[in-house]
Amino acid sequence: MISDYRFAFLPAQLARALIDDSHSPIDTIKQLDDLPLLISHCVDDDLISLERGRRLFQAAQTEKSFWALHHCQHARAFTAEFPHHQQQLLERLTALRPQTPDSELSANMIQMPDNASEN
Repeated sequence: MISDYRFAFLPAQLARALIDDSHSPIDTIKQLDDLPLLISHCVDDDLISLERGRRLFQAAQTEKSFWALHHCQHARAFTAEFPHHQQQLLERLTALRPQTPDSELSANMIQMPDNASEN
């Protein structure tokens, strides 16, 4: 992992110098006006500041939530290093899923023939 090296700050500094904002999502996030959004950002992100994540959140014009995640770096929040973040995300996504009454769910299930397990 780059951050484990003595001069780990150099790649982030180089990226900031070479990458412009021409593909920034802040200009296009407004197009997602019919979807609920969850924007997460690592507080300790050395590549993209938390303030930029908050500005992206403010630009969104839909139902939205913002997660400021601690003790993680850029693009690492939902890796195996942070199982509690993964669990929180799963719980949020499960809560967003439309609820289907059990009777409708049963009617829509695919019935397997009794001999299907013999193959």
